[in-house]
Amino acid sequence: MTDKLDRDAVLAGYARARDTFRRVADGASPEYLAQRSRGTRWTNRQLLFHMVFGYLIVYTLRWIVRLGGLLPRWASRAFSAC
Repeated sequence: MTDKLDRDAVLAGYARARDTFRRVADGASPEYLAQRSRGTRWTNRQLLFHMVFGYLIVYTLRWIVRLGGLLPRWASRAFSAC
């Protein structure tokens, strides 16, 4: 798979996610955040926390993906086998 990501499109996606999160978090009442979310056992507050936490992990560790793309094929396969 040799499709290249459009950097501007990725950054725009991050900006949209950030703006949406801020809008939801700022507009949410304490009662809404305390409610159970649909389809999970978490409250809406816990769900928002885990979504942001996952986003930050992916955003912070994105350099590993970039590094993996620079490795020779044999190294990439060895890493994938771990």
